[in-house]
Amino acid sequence: MGIAHDMTDTTEYRPASQDAKTLVPLSLSLVAKKEKILQMEVTKLKKMLCQRNEMLSSLQEGHEYLLMTNGQLQARRCLHREKLVSLRTLLDANPAADKVNKSHLSDAVGVNELDATAEKCDVLKDIMLGLVDKHAGLEQRCMGLEEQMSRETMALISKEEQLKEARSTLDLLREDIRSTQWNFEYDQVELAQEEKLDAALQSRKSTVEDLQISWQNYEGMIHEEHRQLAIANKSAIGEQRNCRCCLKATGQRARMMRKFCSQPKICKRDCSMSMRKNGWPSHLLVSRQRTNS
Repeated sequence: MGIAHDMTDTTEYRPASQDAKTLVPLSLSLVAKKEKILQMEVTKLKKMLCQRNEMLSSLQEGHEYLLMTNGQLQARRCLHREKLVSLRTLLDANPAADKVNKSHLSDAVGVNELDATAEKCDVLKDIMLGLVDKHAGLEQRCMGLEEQMSRETMALISKEEQLKEARSTLDLLREDIRSTQWNFEYDQVELAQEEKLDAALQSRKSTVEDLQISWQNYEGMIHEEHRQLAIANKSAIGEQRNCRCCLKATGQRARMMRKFCSQPKICKRDCSMSMRKNGWPSHLLVSRQRTNS
């Protein structure tokens, strides 16, 4: 289960080993979670490795103890064989004494003891065979544990490499976040400056619009004054013409008055009649008559 989980983790976290320019943008929380998961798995694997090492050491101690007991049993068996050989040599060397001391030897050693030693030898032989089988099984188990430990060490090494890659990607992401924060602050400063410039431009535009409105108002006032001046000029020209006409008429009347003053009374009367006919004012005629009288 641990090896399969390691394979899935390696397949899932494979994009993290790419170049920093082609990294898939991950969030900082996901990378932190991945790092925590990898650290937990590393601690679990370390605990399992310690347990397996303890188990292996206990098995080695048991194996050494079995070897020691096997050696002790073999030494005892050799001693029993030596005793049996010495007894046989003694029996073979003294056949006459065997008949004499047969009862003494049988009482000293006894057939039961020989049978017991034979049974013990058989039991020890069976124990030795069992120990040999157990030794072979323990050796196979130790080999399997060593292979498993090597696999787990390789998995632990791969996990440590993945953890290093995750830390490197985390550092890269932190640097990227710092750069983005700096860029964001710089953009905020530029945005504030642009807002200030926009506000200044808006104020300038408003002042320009106000100036344009005032200019248009002044232009309207100037056009109105110019129109009024043109009207006044036209009226002044008309009055000037009227004054000229009046001056001409007064000049003619003055000449006629001079002529009238130079003529006799009859002529003066005729002249006054003609002046009345011509539309002279009555006050001029009265003043003229007074002067004539």
